[in-house]
Amino acid sequence: MSIPLPNLDDRRFADLLDEGKRLIPGLAPAWTDHNPSDPGITLIEMFAYLAEMLIYRANRVSEANQRAFVRLLRGPEYALTRPIEEEIRLAVVGQREELRAITGEDFEIRAGMIDGVARARARALPRLNVEAPSPYADAPAHVSLAIVPLRSPPGQQPAATDELRQAVMAELAPRCLLTTRLHVVPARFLPISVRIEAHVFVDQDERAIKVLIGQRIRDYFSPLVGGAAGKGWPFGQAVYVSELYAMLDSLDGIDYVCPVRTQSGEQPVIRSTIQGRNINENGHEVGLQLQPDELLWVSRLEISVRRETQMVAEG
Repeated sequence: MSIPLPNLDDRRFADLLDEGKRLIPGLAPAWTDHNPSDPGITLIEMFAYLAEMLIYRANRVSEANQRAFVRLLRGPEYALTRPIEEEIRLAVVGQREELRAITGEDFEIRAGMIDGVARARARALPRLNVEAPSPYADAPAHVSLAIVPLRSPPGQQPAATDELRQAVMAELAPRCLLTTRLHVVPARFLPISVRIEAHVFVDQDERAIKVLIGQRIRDYFSPLVGGAAGKGWPFGQAVYVSELYAMLDSLDGIDYVCPVRTQSGEQPVIRSTIQGRNINENGHEVGLQLQPDELLWVSRLEISVRRETQMVAEG
């Protein structure tokens, strides 16, 4: 659909003359003779005539002028091969394309779409150089881009290949500002183990619901389909036991979920082999903290299912 051109030639000589006369009392109160014989009125008529001619010419933009304007927008070497209306539309649409990556969102969108195909999920980390010895120290002018491929073998941890990293770098490097130092790195994963005890209603199949719980836990912490929005666990977002409980309590057939109890006491529900990540409240481990470029990966899953011995009456 071609862009409709505005009609600039919408005022006539009489309109311009009347407007000029209406301005006289405010600009020159002593000027009281507005008859055609007055020399001042003659000058207003002449200016109205000239203005009408200029408006008429402005509304008559030739195709040669339109082609020249398109070349100003597309570059002097651009070859016009389509009808001029289509060339104008494409030139205007081209001006709306974001050629520079400036904000974190710009980097993430460009990294996700390579050659028009969605191939990666990305998180931009301004003022960080995660390839440095101190990866989380303030690094002005640096931008780290953690990426994870959208496709990976089932059951395996997604890992960005060198080919994908090079493709993202090739897409973004020409779009960076002059002083930007870009680092494209694979997302890091925090391995976690989940150990829970699920109490289910008497009419539930223990094996089937154990499989369901395991799949839901893996999906919930998945880097691609996890999180509350189902678009992948957010980069750097801490995980809390209470969120896991809330997700599992919403499953049909589950009465409640609790930690596994042993002779030494309650066992932590979510743990990691990496030290210093625990979030403690009142002496209890309630969650794990993640770094800005990290995602979660369930490396170990232990589920105990206990079925109630009798139906619970609702009332």
